Amino acid sequence: MAKVIETEHLAWYRVYFARVRLHMRAETALLTMLAVMVLTLSLVNLPYWRRTWFDEGSHLLVPKTLVQLGRYAYASSEGFRTYGPTLSVGPTVLLPIALAFKLFGIGLLQARLVMVAYLLLTFVVAYRLTRHLYGSMVALMGGFLLLTSRGVNILEYGRQVLGEMPALFFWLVGVLLWFHALTPISPQTGEGRGARVKLWRIASGILFGLAMITKNQIALIIPPTLVVVWGLNALYYRQVRHADFALPLMIALGLYAIWMAVLLIFLGDGNLAANLALLRQASGGALFVFKPERVLSSLKFLLGLDVFYGFLVPALLYAIGLSLRRDLEGLKNALLVVFVALVLGWYAFGSIGWERYAFPGLAVASLFVARLFHDLIAMARSIGERVGTRRLLTPLTIALIGLFVLVIGRPLVYYTRAIFFQPDDGPQRMAAYLNTHIGQTALIETWSPELGFLTDHRYHYPPPEILDKVVRAAWLGEPSQPEIYDFRAYQPDYLVLDPTPMRVIYPTQFVEGGYRLVISLGGYDLYARKDGS
Repeated sequence: MAKVIETEHLAWYRVYFARVRLHMRAETALLTMLAVMVLTLSLVNLPYWRRTWFDEGSHLLVPKTLVQLGRYAYASSEGFRTYGPTLSVGPTVLLPIALAFKLFGIGLLQARLVMVAYLLLTFVVAYRLTRHLYGSMVALMGGFLLLTSRGVNILEYGRQVLGEMPALFFWLVGVLLWFHALTPISPQTGEGRGARVKLWRIASGILFGLAMITKNQIALIIPPTLVVVWGLNALYYRQVRHADFALPLMIALGLYAIWMAVLLIFLGDGNLAANLALLRQASGGALFVFKPERVLSSLKFLLGLDVFYGFLVPALLYAIGLSLRRDLEGLKNALLVVFVALVLGWYAFGSIGWERYAFPGLAVASLFVARLFHDLIAMARSIGERVGTRRLLTPLTIALIGLFVLVIGRPLVYYTRAIFFQPDDGPQRMAAYLNTHIGQTALIETWSPELGFLTDHRYHYPPPEILDKVVRAAWLGEPSQPEIYDFRAYQPDYLVLDPTPMRVIYPTQFVEGGYRLVISLGGYDLYARKDGS
């Protein structure tokens, strides 16, 4: 009898370990597949998808100017300008690109390779963070969602010189370090334990500060996130000490304040009052806007198929349920839930509603969607095992897996087709035309700073302090007043208009009255000044 029981136990262990080995092999295969997909889709046609444009071009002008002229600013025909791109994107992005330019020459490929490095690191950290919270399989599922979701759009934002991806990277690293710093309060002493706790707190505060410096919109979100979760811990969770919140928050705010002081005092033109005024004007416009039509448009986007095929709200509700646990795991979930809620709330109700503003919130929400799908599939399998007839519920499990494959598969087809077969070299073609046909002493008026990066001509750009009014005219339908900006005062020899709504700043009567169309190329219109104008 004992031998029979022993044999049954051995058979059970063999089956169990065989399943474990199969599970580990499947995870390894999926992780390898994800890594290959991320690398491939990050690097193919890097300079040409997406086409470089206004925001990226303005950011690129700063490291180019730093390398060529030694100023942390960008140059217009009348001199250096400090604010605008230097406020939108921090030195954590611009200085590594400047170093790449110094080492390997100035070029769009060099700059975007720096961004791809941030992109790859973000995937690594997101995987580590999700595995810490939910396990390796959820981390893999989250990685596929993060890569493919049209709503997150990580491939578009991550391949360009924008601040969103590096800011997300620093935030996620900070969160992971902060989680390591959390030690439950001892019932006996009321103190947290752990020799490295203070070091983790300091490190997380530094990373939070770097995220805030990297992208100014993140600076609106991280401090209130920490404050809200601090309050929840005091009133509900009661798991960790006040120092776990106070120290990282003070360090992050201190770093951000130091950087703002450097911008105002040392990198500006010396007049503090004027610098403050320019800073306010350059940072306005799109950050704080309330328009009912924009709110409806933003909500339609969040609830649409592009955002996890409509699973965003169910996943957020599920994550809220996970955060109701009055333990350390519930507190960790609460931090991410509050962050996502603040980002998406500001995007929908307090901003101009550009989809890029939702990026950090949707990127983190991909973890919740992955956890929801994982648990639904596990529940379907568990029900089948309980009733003893898994065969009857196999279609449900297959349907859930098929639905997840659909959620990641359709957008994956879109990105593969777009990246491999729809590159756009329009800016490079216009830059080549300018280099061939326009002398570098001629003055070119444009609000297409990407051309200023791609060529070394003399450019005049509209001043950053009018950006607020232009944004409202271009995207909110407010009337564009000709007196906002009259480019004719600078007597440019040429005028380049781009295909974006920003061209509203150049009234048709001003353009046609003094300029003639030379060529339309790559989405741009090049005009030359008429004789005697």
